[in-house]
Amino acid sequence: MIALYVHIPFCPRKCKYCSFFSVPFEKRTAQEYLKKLFKEIDFWKEKLSNEMIKSIYIGGGTPSIYDSDALVSLIEKIKKSFKLVKEAEFTIEANPKTIDREKLDALKKAGVNRLSIGIQSLNDRLLEILGRAHTADDAREALNLVKETNFKSWNVDLIYAIPNQTIKDWMETLEEVLSCSPPHISLYSLILEEGTVLYNEVKEGIYEMPEDEGYEMFIEAKKLLRERGYIHYEISNFAREGHFCVHNITYWKNEPYVGIGAGASSFYKGWRFKREESFEGFLRFSEVIKINREEEIKETIFMNLRLLEGIDKKAFFKRFGVRMEEIYREAIEELKEEGLLEEDEKSIRLTERGLLLGNQVFEKFI
Repeated sequence: MIALYVHIPFCPRKCKYCSFFSVPFEKRTAQEYLKKLFKEIDFWKEKLSNEMIKSIYIGGGTPSIYDSDALVSLIEKIKKSFKLVKEAEFTIEANPKTIDREKLDALKKAGVNRLSIGIQSLNDRLLEILGRAHTADDAREALNLVKETNFKSWNVDLIYAIPNQTIKDWMETLEEVLSCSPPHISLYSLILEEGTVLYNEVKEGIYEMPEDEGYEMFIEAKKLLRERGYIHYEISNFAREGHFCVHNITYWKNEPYVGIGAGASSFYKGWRFKREESFEGFLRFSEVIKINREEEIKETIFMNLRLLEGIDKKAFFKRFGVRMEEIYREAIEELKEEGLLEEDEKSIRLTERGLLLGNQVFEKFI
């Protein structure tokens, strides 16, 4: 079984921290893009005729910027073109500014059973720093709409360690979001990417980045979420029982997936490839790499360790015919002594301390 990702690059406006391929929405261009998506789906229809699709994720950008008819036509095209497992997870990303009750009802009726809504903050001052297109009130209204629509599952994205953000700001947003009882919450520390507007503003001294406060924000959030019954199942992700994201677990377990659309990446049959980040070169690849066994082992360790369950020793041996603890015994013992890894008969995983210093652990296996 594999996962399918469909990329929609359009957005109301590009956020100041965003380094991903995205462009402002323009109706004619967006209509042409949809036609090209349909052509690429036809291309993959035959290639994947023997594959079962366990999850579909329409991401961006802001997929919900399209009107209901366009989104439903895309959803129907996907469903008709591929073999989906029973009750396959079907997610679409949404921005609070681009959804209403009619659109949510249409998405649910068409087969979307999971929504991921980019709230990021419920503080207008911080939303302005991030360059988000929505206000805090827009986000509150969207949260209520999503809850009322009663999707099988839904996620809220939040960002912490924003310039000028206090721990009080952060916990107020988290508490208010939790009052809506989302089944899944993703917490991402802001990473300043060179070349973004926000990177330049911080570099020029317009804003200051929180330092130790970022770690404290994560620790306090993790504590609160656990108290409220959320399971911390991946470094940045928390969910109630039965609401883990099937699609993202595919990435973290380094299992095969196919990306459709400009800039979309894939890992399929031992190859990693990526479509060009342009409309003109839509069906061309900007990157095609054959992954050898050694690289796949390293990638699998790196990604599996993001999951709180860690690396399943039995599954690792079954996949690669070698035991991880044999090839990396020295690194494992060193990291255990530093209190960053723990091991038992079944798995090797990050400790509580290791969760905060993940990159330090991952470097040992690269």
